[in-house]
Amino acid sequence: LITIIAIIYIMTRERTEHDTVQMDRRLELEELARDLDKKASTDPLTGLANRLKFDELLSREIEQSRRFQTPLALILFDIDHFKPVNDTYGHAAGDAVLKQFADRIANNVRGVDLACRLGGEEFVVVMPDTDIDYATAVAERLRQCIAAKPFLLDDGGRELDVTVSIGIAVTSGPNDTVAKLMERADQGLYRAKRDGRNRVAAEAA
Repeated sequence: LITIIAIIYIMTRERTEHDTVQMDRRLELEELARDLDKKASTDPLTGLANRLKFDELLSREIEQSRRFQTPLALILFDIDHFKPVNDTYGHAAGDAVLKQFADRIANNVRGVDLACRLGGEEFVVVMPDTDIDYATAVAERLRQCIAAKPFLLDDGGRELDVTVSIGIAVTSGPNDTVAKLMERADQGLYRAKRDGRNRVAAEAA
């Protein structure tokens, strides 16, 4: 009887240890998967969502906009005269500007909005359930926030005034698509640059 009890105890302990090891491995794999997913959807320089995440989210939000018949706004940003920043001050200074730019955007939008870096000096904010008037007000506030305070270029205290041109588009109905919405936002951005930069332009459907 003692021998049987000992065998059962040993088998139970081994099974418990095996289950614990398996659970630890599963948790490690889940954490690794989350980490890989985050890296795959995050811009490594600014910490904002990247183009891949933007494309995925915008498609989903367009569908939600159609389903619930609510407006969806895009605010498209392009830093004015950014290339000379890299050419004059170096790429490290350019990266510093991009990081601070991303922070100012992220800190001045709602929790439900998604700020993304599309690439280079181009950024976008996706704003669910947002009409043209509110999107324009937010865009103007962001434009002023960017222009109000110089950007630090390095630890040496060098500063640079930065401005941004902004294009806005809002969904116009059930037949709107990602491509159409992006095209209108881009047209608004082009108009803002054409009209002198450091301004906001909304493109109607």
